[in-house]
Amino acid sequence: MSYAIHEVSTETGEPVELYTFLYTGKAWYLTNATQAVRYDNRDFVPTQVRRGELNIGSDSTKATCDIELPFDSEIASLFIVQPPSEVVSVTILCAHISDTILDPVVIWKGRVVQSNWKGVICTLNTENVFSSLERPGVTRKYSRQCTHTLYSKACGVDIKKHEFDVTVTGLEGSKISLNNPKPGQMGGGILRYKNSITGAIERRPITADAAGFILVNISAIGLNVGDTATLVMGCPHTMEACDTIFANTPNYGGQPYVPALNPFGNSSLW
Repeated sequence: MSYAIHEVSTETGEPVELYTFLYTGKAWYLTNATQAVRYDNRDFVPTQVRRGELNIGSDSTKATCDIELPFDSEIASLFIVQPPSEVVSVTILCAHISDTILDPVVIWKGRVVQSNWKGVICTLNTENVFSSLERPGVTRKYSRQCTHTLYSKACGVDIKKHEFDVTVTGLEGSKISLNNPKPGQMGGGILRYKNSITGAIERRPITADAAGFILVNISAIGLNVGDTATLVMGCPHTMEACDTIFANTPNYGGQPYVPALNPFGNSSLW
């Protein structure tokens, strides 16, 4: 029988919800059923998970849904101390386990925007997947510095040639001791490592570096002494760095030769 038939039935309906959380390649499959549910070659684990009402109005971009989880769940642990470094997406399917073959429907697809903690409950506030599509994009401006995102298609630099595997030798808050292969060139780059708690890949922006250590913007949760991490070089977005460090001047995205004064108005404004 199809989902629609069970949904209107007065006797055969046994609704359950299947939750899929995705974060940097790591996936969690949960269900509010009392036993494990097998669907699409995946086992959805019974968990104390539930959602609030789907707040869907005429403007789909403002739709929201709150999801409650135990405070000690792996997903909740992603939001301890600081928000995750990447987007956490969630898909909710609704099915009837009275079906011999599950025929679920998608009732929600979105991403987590913030978390709230109360007692032993962690509430994840999610927004509709279409919300970000409706936001205006960033437009390029005239700038002496390069406006390209480092390692993007417009930049053209191969990230594989500028990342280095290192061993962590010490941790002290946001300071991480390691064998820095390019002292002074990691600022603005990325620290990438595997979180030993959740198994997810985490990223931290590097704010400063020197021989033997780097500073990141927030503590690297799940990183331990002896772990192997990856350092990705940064860029000051100047023409000099583009030439001497990356040999990538033809792709430089700034306008370094723009006059300091607007010749039409004798002003620094263009």
